[in-house]
Amino acid sequence: MRARLRVRFPNPRRVKIHRSYTVDDAAQLFGRHRNTIRHWQKQGLKPVDGRRPVIFEGPTLAAFLEARRGARRRRLKPGEIYCLPCRAPKEPAGDMAEYVP
Repeated sequence: MRARLRVRFPNPRRVKIHRSYTVDDAAQLFGRHRNTIRHWQKQGLKPVDGRRPVIFEGPTLAAFLEARRGARRRRLKPGEIYCLPCRAPKEPAGDMAEYVP
């Protein structure tokens, strides 16, 4: 069995669009706990219907994860850099950046 590297943000491209996923299937696909998938449901992931077992369509699951990823993504304008401590786009001091190999 291969050891899986824990990835902070699940990759929406792993979802098959012609498949339906139960909570357990989605948790296994992304290497997460079932409660994480249920938390996503509370955050807005829509199941097929209100019955049990809870089933999510592939395109719905992928779109939900893409929307979560897009909400965190920051676009930089030309001449900006991403400041790691404050997590915001900034212009470099003096319009220069220092490269230290």
